[in-house]
Amino acid sequence: MRAFTEAVISYTGAAKIDVISHSMGVSLGRRVIKGGQVNAAALPFNLGPSLSNMVDTYIGIAGANWGLVNCYLAPFIPTCNVLNGFYPGYAIGPMGMSTYLTELNNNQIREGSHIYSLFSVMDDLISYGDIVYGRYTSVWPTVDAQKVYDFDINCHMKLRDDTASV
Repeated sequence: MRAFTEAVISYTGAAKIDVISHSMGVSLGRRVIKGGQVNAAALPFNLGPSLSNMVDTYIGIAGANWGLVNCYLAPFIPTCNVLNGFYPGYAIGPMGMSTYLTELNNNQIREGSHIYSLFSVMDDLISYGDIVYGRYTSVWPTVDAQKVYDFDINCHMKLRDDTASV
């Protein structure tokens, strides 16, 4: 994703690009733009300098930035693991969240000049009202504004497909 983002910037010659991400792509895209050292990997690596000054608008649609509640039940599944998965932490509070999500959310580099989140409290994949530890998992620390859907969009994929005009 990092190489692709850099290629788009280089190919277009644009001063700034817009990035729209969905689902797992939200947290992956945020990391790609933030750049820097990634320790939440079997072999830590460096993505290079931040690309945030090259991004005008970053939109995250239905991303699990604070983890997924369903991962309590299966932290051994790769998507949910405690190193670079969506493990939300212990049931008593947001301690023990995956290393990846902890590093990502503690990094205050902005993903662009304007940052937005779109999600539904009825998302059939994220579930539980999009809530992890009393906050929306689809909203992360640098978000400027959010658009919340209720019963009008209750499908994870429709959040991506039916919000193009927004």
